Amino acid sequence: EHTMCFQAWVGAVLLAGLAAGCGTEGQAEGAPAADDAGRMEAAGAELIKGTPPGGLVDWVEEIREGTVLLEEMALEDRGVAQRAALDLYIGRQEYLELYYGTAGREIGSPALGEAVIEAEARFHALLQLLSSDPVDTAAVRAGTAGLHEQLDVVLAEAKAANVPAVLPGNVPVR
Repeated sequence: EHTMCFQAWVGAVLLAGLAAGCGTEGQAEGAPAADDAGRMEAAGAELIKGTPPGGLVDWVEEIREGTVLLEEMALEDRGVAQRAALDLYIGRQEYLELYYGTAGREIGSPALGEAVIEAEARFHALLQLLSSDPVDTAAVRAGTAGLHEQLDVVLAEAKAANVPAVLPGNVPVR
């Protein structure tokens, strides 16, 4: 019963995320809009509430580290794997999108924005795989690999756009 409730909750979160992505992609409710260059005006720019320490590179690394064992976790306890993936999605991937997605506050380049949105889509697919019962662990392995490949693209585009190591106004991870 607990698992069914969690699956319904994950489904609702995914649907809300997909619905929120239509038209205002990457913009938090109440967040100021980005200027024409895709950057917040320096005056008055604040971090979005809940922003984790560091920046894009740190968040990508945390997603990688946290998803590498999802297949193994799903074999032992699907609910634990779902929660771990959802925590990373909400706590890191969403912030990548809010800051660096196509409508983000700190867009480094259009190519970076598109790469982040594609990583978001791959993360959604991975979350859906983890909600199936039983979990297809081979599909989870492939989904994780696909997400990691896309995160490589995000890192390459961030480097090409000279995205700073730490988000402006934020504290370093270490």
